[in-house]
Amino acid sequence: MSYRRCTGKLLLLAALMVGTTFYAGTDTADAATTANQTKILAGATKAKSVAKKKTKKAKETKTTIRMEGKKTPTTVVVGTEPGISGTVKTNGTITEIAVRVLDSKGKAIQKFSVTPAKKKYKIGKKINEAINFSKLGRGTYSLRLIAKATKTTAQTSKETKDKKAGGVGKEKRATLINQKFKVVKKCTISGATSPEELIKGQNFDIKGNISAGVGLKTVTAKIIKSGKSVQSKSVHPNTKKYSLSGDIDNSLCFGELGAGTYVYKVYATDVLGNTTVLINKQFKVENPVIDEDGLKSDDMFLKQESSGTCTLCAVTMMLRRRTFILNGDYKSVTQSDVRKYAWIEGTGLKHEFTYNDMKVVYKSISGSTADKKEYFQSMLKEHPEGIVIYDRGKPHAVLLTDYDSKKDIYYVADPSNGVAKGRVPIKNAYLTGSGQDGKIGGIDAIWYIP
Repeated sequence: MSYRRCTGKLLLLAALMVGTTFYAGTDTADAATTANQTKILAGATKAKSVAKKKTKKAKETKTTIRMEGKKTPTTVVVGTEPGISGTVKTNGTITEIAVRVLDSKGKAIQKFSVTPAKKKYKIGKKINEAINFSKLGRGTYSLRLIAKATKTTAQTSKETKDKKAGGVGKEKRATLINQKFKVVKKCTISGATSPEELIKGQNFDIKGNISAGVGLKTVTAKIIKSGKSVQSKSVHPNTKKYSLSGDIDNSLCFGELGAGTYVYKVYATDVLGNTTVLINKQFKVENPVIDEDGLKSDDMFLKQESSGTCTLCAVTMMLRRRTFILNGDYKSVTQSDVRKYAWIEGTGLKHEFTYNDMKVVYKSISGSTADKKEYFQSMLKEHPEGIVIYDRGKPHAVLLTDYDSKKDIYYVADPSNGVAKGRVPIKNAYLTGSGQDGKIGGIDAIWYIP
């Protein structure tokens, strides 16, 4: 080996040791070799630098903790459990999740913690069973959720070998929930009324004032029989207060119920979705005990006060008898009082109206005399107060009061001053036709209390 070649190799070796590039000698072959060796050295140096940067970056990676799908209450109704939900995630391992409820002074009054040892943890049944919103009284509180996690970091080869776990962990703490919430009063009702025993046909005035700590989304009242709703009314107040005396009272008609056992139920749902049953009481509707003598007494019947008001007089007598059956003050039911609700000046009696919670409706009828007689008998069984029968051809109206099956006689009270006061056989009424069948055959409309 020549002196020049030996000297070149020694210089190259020295360059590798100190990280410096040398070009030795002038020989072409030596220069090419040196260039290749320099390239190798540069590549090795660059790879070492990248690896060094990656190691440094790995060492500097921070532990992150976050919460996804977070749902927490801002308003809670007394006695309810809104719960909290969400998923805690980390790029390391969750070591602890602590939940606290603090009072207005910052004192923890409820607390619970779990140690998941996972990358993610879903807030669910375990935490929600431990934190009891339903036990909180009205007031302002704070809800706090703190999570802790560790992220392993690269250590020296000796530490790695000793721990066999890639190094030791650095713990990070993050407050994921820290918010105030209010606990407000639950939905209540005051001044409520509910029936206990009603006589068939008797109406009932619904009363009650509902109030809530948040807006009322829906208020529903029902009359239930054998588990099935027979009458129902729902309203949407969108306010914190509502009176049952309005739409609900006007919509439920207890007087239309048949004999039997029922349940009167009222419940409200607030804007947070909480439903509260406010009234849930059983009541009975019984068939009336009819005082036949009282229904036939002379002071039950009237005569029309002016020409052309036979329909008004007849329907007033029907309402008086119905009031008597319901143990009301029937003498206070007068033609002048009923007129305010039932009469249209220049036209006559309305086809439908309500007086003292007693609804009156009109119906046209047709068929043979035999069909009408059978129909009247069935109606009198359902309506002991009687029905107003009307002969539009005459025109004239009388109150059909009762039927004597033994004598086959239909009795009426005729408003006409030309007919005797009180009950008389229909054949004596001021109606079209001759005899009982002739008079009944001319009837083509009725008013009655359904």
